[in-house]
Amino acid sequence: MSVEVDIEPEVGGLPMSGAPSTAVMAAPGRTQPALPRAGHPGTGTGPAAAPRVDPASDRDPHDLWEAYLSSRSVADRNALARHYAPLLRSVATRMLPGPGRYVDLEDLEAFGFFGLCDAIERFDPSLGYAFSTLAVPRIRGSIIDHLRSMDPASRTVRAQVKLLDSTTDSLVMELDRQPTVAEIAARMETTPDKVETIQLQAMAAAPISLDTPGPDGSPWGHQALADANATAPSAALEAAELSATIALAISKLRDNERYVIVEHWFHGRRYADIAEDLGVTESRVCQIHTAALGRLRQSRLISSHYWS
Repeated sequence: MSVEVDIEPEVGGLPMSGAPSTAVMAAPGRTQPALPRAGHPGTGTGPAAAPRVDPASDRDPHDLWEAYLSSRSVADRNALARHYAPLLRSVATRMLPGPGRYVDLEDLEAFGFFGLCDAIERFDPSLGYAFSTLAVPRIRGSIIDHLRSMDPASRTVRAQVKLLDSTTDSLVMELDRQPTVAEIAARMETTPDKVETIQLQAMAAAPISLDTPGPDGSPWGHQALADANATAPSAALEAAELSATIALAISKLRDNERYVIVEHWFHGRRYADIAEDLGVTESRVCQIHTAALGRLRQSRLISSHYWS
């Protein structure tokens, strides 16, 4: 029984179309087919068809495949992934989105890395096809899946927006002016309300730079998004620290002084009501209050102007 292993020379990480393939005959009963080396007797290939050497490990790619197929370890898989990094970058570069889609090449390579690893784990040399035949669709699929997961709009909305854009462009060419919503709706065989809904969905899904001014030149971005009524973080921190300091200072007062300060300043009660609670006269509550303020000012924990 023989097993063929198809090895295609690669240029820049991609298979060369029409390149001749080589085949090796596995010995009967051998479970793991041997991968051919450049210039190996019986391969029919010369030095020009030699596969590239992995720059990360200085190992022959056939050695990398043999090591991984025998061990199936993560380390050997990653060594293969480093070897096929040019293939990953080539696919990611061709999939860079057009204007209006802000995705870095490094992000696409990170998304495609999952597909590359999946292709390495699924590749079976005994089937006779080149690794790139399996890897390229896997890398593209992984990148597309991640881009769709990042898209704020669904595929249905994107299809409707695309139809709206093409219809609008067609009407502009015909009418030599910007078409109305009613004209667009008539061409799309829908209602004007539906067209306006699609337009709103397109605007919601389109990214907007925070540094871009609005249509009327008004400030946009951080200045427009800031809540004028929101408390500044520094002010909130200072208020929390002040509250903790006041609580500490009040805790050092006598019981009746602490009661008067808390009820008068924090609960807004009158001296007469506090006097009824304590069973004393209103003038006595005023004296207790004055003495408590004096102690708080002397404590130096709180600025004197706070209780003035």
